Amino acid sequence: MENLNSTVKLKVVGVGGAGGNAINDMIESNITTVEFIAINTDQQDLDRSKATSKVLLGRGTGAGADPEKGRSAARDSEDKIKEVLEGTDMLFITAGMGGGTGTGASPIIAEVAKSMGILTVAVVTKPFSFEGPIKKNNALAGIKNLKENVDTLIAIPNDKLFEIPGMNITLLNAFKEANGILKIGIKGISDLIMKQGTINLDFADIRSIMQNSGIAMLGFGEANGDEKAKSATAQALNSPLLEKSIEGARKILINITGGPDVSLNEVNEVANTVTAKAGSEPNLIWGYILDEELEGTISVSIVATDFQDNLHSNIQENNNSKTVRFAPEIKKEEIKPLSSEEEKQQKSDIFSEKDENQKKDFDDEDEDDDDSMSDFVLPPFFQE
Repeated sequence: MENLNSTVKLKVVGVGGAGGNAINDMIESNITTVEFIAINTDQQDLDRSKATSKVLLGRGTGAGADPEKGRSAARDSEDKIKEVLEGTDMLFITAGMGGGTGTGASPIIAEVAKSMGILTVAVVTKPFSFEGPIKKNNALAGIKNLKENVDTLIAIPNDKLFEIPGMNITLLNAFKEANGILKIGIKGISDLIMKQGTINLDFADIRSIMQNSGIAMLGFGEANGDEKAKSATAQALNSPLLEKSIEGARKILINITGGPDVSLNEVNEVANTVTAKAGSEPNLIWGYILDEELEGTISVSIVATDFQDNLHSNIQENNNSKTVRFAPEIKKEEIKPLSSEEEKQQKSDIFSEKDENQKKDFDDEDEDDDDSMSDFVLPPFFQE
């Protein structure tokens, strides 16, 4: 499809192992409207990257699952990061939170981008529960640090994949499926700027929604049949990817993609339904992307931002808060099951009383499952 905003430069940075794998999947799926950059502390991982630009942080031996090492390596490589970001209008940072490089380096990359005046959106995942408490705690700290330096942050718990009917995830493909979630967020936004559509958005439209908007929620739905618009919208609004309802969102971006048979009434139905759900007369911007291969089908992706109350933010913080420190590195031979008292003590060492409340918010939200998912349809890339 024609690039309608050829002067707008969009780049996607994959940070660390998970971020690098995610952009490799995006490149393989033929996303050509953005430039891909791989940033890693592991030279071997970087050598396997399909990205056009690569940045090695540190000596190339990895961060050893220690976010502080990833952070330090990125801080020492700020000049190299600035060089690959030159000329960028909008930057997507994608990473898996909880490890060493993605968790530690991503906030530094975001800080550099912010200093350069780049509109920056982070789309990251939180670790699976089976990855353990240390990784979860590191992820919470990394997301908090990242939020301070991006315009918009979409943080999706990998555990939400288990709530999608029909997924039947195996251990071997769990992380690959998580990469697909990252692709939804990035492609849904970038396509609205860079691809030809019946109703297009320009970069100023996207900036008005994404700039200084804080935590965002992401939903996706796809349907066919006589009531495809209604069904796809309902799926997006009830998507397992949404940790909370979009109610209270003051800014909403909608990507409607479909074949030539999609009617104006159907598009209107999508927009009106989403507006009603938000319930606060949001600044809603939507675009329609024509895809000849989707005749009879409509897909709807929603990014809701700038919530009126902090209950939706998942990360509540004091404006004077400082960088959150990470869980201490533990060598493999030192790992052993923790007693309840030991685990309690470990968590208190990592979090202040305020951070414990933040952690509780995450846990409570992960248990919240009030919406029915019975009609949810898997995005196409999950079915490949």
